[in-house]
Amino acid sequence: MNKQSLYAVSTLMALVLVACGGETSSVAPSSTTSTTPSSSQTTSATPSSSVDSNETWGIVNGDFEDESDDYAFQSAGWNAFIGGEVDQIVAEATYKTEGDNQYGALTMTSIGDATQWWHAQLRQNGVYVYASASYVLSFKVRAAEARTIRVTLKDGGLATRPINELAVQIGTTWETKTINFSPTADGVNSELQFGIGPDSFLPNDLVGFARNYAEVHLDDVKIELGEPLPNQAPNISGGDLLAKAGEPLLVKSGLAVRDDYDTNLALGGVQAYDITQGPKLNPLNPTPGFYTFLYSIADSEGLVGTHTRQIIVTDQNQLLSNTQFTQWGANGMPAGWTKWNEDNNGGQRVTAGVMPHLLPESLLGNVVNGDFSDSTENFTNTYGWNTFIADQEIDGIAATMGITNGEGVFTTTASTSATHFWHGQIRQENIRLPKGNFTLQFRAKTSEARTIRVALAGGNIKNEGRAINEVPVVLSTSWETYELDFTADNHAYGALLQFFTGPDQFLPEDLAALYASKTGTVYLDDVKFLYEDANSPVATMIPTMAVDLWRIVDSGMPWENQIKYEKLPFYQGDYRLNFKAYADAARPVILAMEGNGGVAQPNFYRTVELTTQTQQFSYDIEFIANSTNASKNLQFFMGSLANYETFGGWWEGITETDVTDNVETMIYFFDFSLVKVA
Repeated sequence: MNKQSLYAVSTLMALVLVACGGETSSVAPSSTTSTTPSSSQTTSATPSSSVDSNETWGIVNGDFEDESDDYAFQSAGWNAFIGGEVDQIVAEATYKTEGDNQYGALTMTSIGDATQWWHAQLRQNGVYVYASASYVLSFKVRAAEARTIRVTLKDGGLATRPINELAVQIGTTWETKTINFSPTADGVNSELQFGIGPDSFLPNDLVGFARNYAEVHLDDVKIELGEPLPNQAPNISGGDLLAKAGEPLLVKSGLAVRDDYDTNLALGGVQAYDITQGPKLNPLNPTPGFYTFLYSIADSEGLVGTHTRQIIVTDQNQLLSNTQFTQWGANGMPAGWTKWNEDNNGGQRVTAGVMPHLLPESLLGNVVNGDFSDSTENFTNTYGWNTFIADQEIDGIAATMGITNGEGVFTTTASTSATHFWHGQIRQENIRLPKGNFTLQFRAKTSEARTIRVALAGGNIKNEGRAINEVPVVLSTSWETYELDFTADNHAYGALLQFFTGPDQFLPEDLAALYASKTGTVYLDDVKFLYEDANSPVATMIPTMAVDLWRIVDSGMPWENQIKYEKLPFYQGDYRLNFKAYADAARPVILAMEGNGGVAQPNFYRTVELTTQTQQFSYDIEFIANSTNASKNLQFFMGSLANYETFGGWWEGITETDVTDNVETMIYFFDFSLVKVA
């Protein structure tokens, strides 16, 4: 069977399934067609479809002849969204007639500076489409004055928008517009929007129509099958996967494979690649963290489809992962976090990222477990001590590392003639230091007089070379305190501190005869950095999520500037949220812990009063079992606080705020935890 014949048969199958009430998820890959991708959206005067069908694809009352369809918000058929006072718009959706034809109309009588195209919409919420199929949206439209409208098809399982806020120029006489599109995933109860408010974000060739809000007339809206295209690459779809620590998981769980031609492509043929930077996922015993996976599959003609997503593993006793901000998402934010701001109300803006920050004196820190008092140290910690011990069979050494009586103990039992000093190391990988002059201080001894070497490099600590460059240090059999002076050229985050304990064949002549190639045991304790005057410990450079809040419009709402941690799994129990925060200028922010878009538990809200000094914040939050919620959001709202009277009654726990609290400043968040307490 050739592809053209297959297209005709598969189209018939799709229509039969729909007529019989078949679920969209039950349609086989061959039951879809291929067309121009959404990036090739076009508008033209005539439809491009060559397939005649009575299928409406969910469009109800597309010809506007049923006046009982009352435009009720999110009702079946046509519904209208009008932003209202907050969005500074007054508008009404009506039916009008011309001869024997009835059509829909949306009339705006008043707009404000904040009004945008999405604040007035005619739309339908029941559209359904199939992945990889070819469609044509057509509609008749005119306006009281030449202007633009926007057209969007979104949600309902559509991972990306096949029609994405497409600007359409319209005139004063009826014209038929067509838009070709092809979804990359099935859409069920998707939303078709005609955005009719004034538009401040038009392409350069259309800016002459900005802010025009002339009355718009709409008629004969329909979706039809379009022309098939040559073979397209397979489509792999599926959202991020939430998993629990310690519970085996399938890395391909939740994925779906669709193709416009091949019927034998299945999930088993998908290749999965762990492309996480850093430790990889162990599917049999997953540990908490964010893991990035790339999936691929090829069709019979060799075209390859790919898909990338995250597998997010959480521990019910500590719901937040990446608390040290060491993993990154594709959005440039720490993994797990995202930022969002509304572009209305004059254009609010928030930028967010991670920057090292020198903590105030009250939160001084230093080398993690520098005194080796934590006996649970296993020397594999990225944010603590770890070791490097080269394999003895490959010119390495036999050695062990442990803690005895609060002292670090590195014991070498064997080495080869080719073993070098770098083959045995005691290390910390994430040293954070501000710019300035320092002394590295430590106590040490050895079972037999010998040398070790010390290095400090990386993290941009020096413009060139190393801050401490493999300096030999002579140890005796008695405890002594050693000090090495150095300079950090820049604020450093992620420098590497190394104590080399392998035998040393590269010593200066005066040391080589006495101390080269020694094994035995090296004891280490009280490792710390001293700052500037060599008397006080240095404040640790902590990675903070820094939010640059640089525009707030008084007429907006709090949620229109926000950062949020989106992928919290739903566990039942009592939890305690802890974090530290401060701002360059004192101001409040709103903490919101919400489920399912703000309508499900826990619905926890508080006003967090930030000062210019670091504070510890702690809140007890109850998570209530609810099987309909897969995840929660932890959010910080930093938009306009002028409308307290509007939203204050909605959110229990919010103290009174007003427009004077709309302070544009830099806000810093760090040291997050969300731990189970009962």
